[in-house]
Amino acid sequence: MYGKDPEDQNYWIYVFMIDKRYQRQGYGKAAMIQLIGHIRHEHRCEKIMIGHKPDNEIAGRLYESVGFQDTGKMINHEMIKEYLF
Repeated sequence: MYGKDPEDQNYWIYVFMIDKRYQRQGYGKAAMIQLIGHIRHEHRCEKIMIGHKPDNEIAGRLYESVGFQDTGKMINHEMIKEYLF
């Protein structure tokens, strides 16, 4: 699930989930790459934002592996990463 935040005008990926049975098989990375491409193509945005809990290191590594970078910011106890085009 993603959308444009009315406060900062950035596109955010709010929810990204892969069924537990299919995790660690490359589906998450492939799906995230597709989602990034879709958002870029459909909305012509310059960046995409995403957050994750600090203890969810697997999510953090996944997001970084497709090009998200840590912003150093925390919102609602989540580490914020951005993908710049």
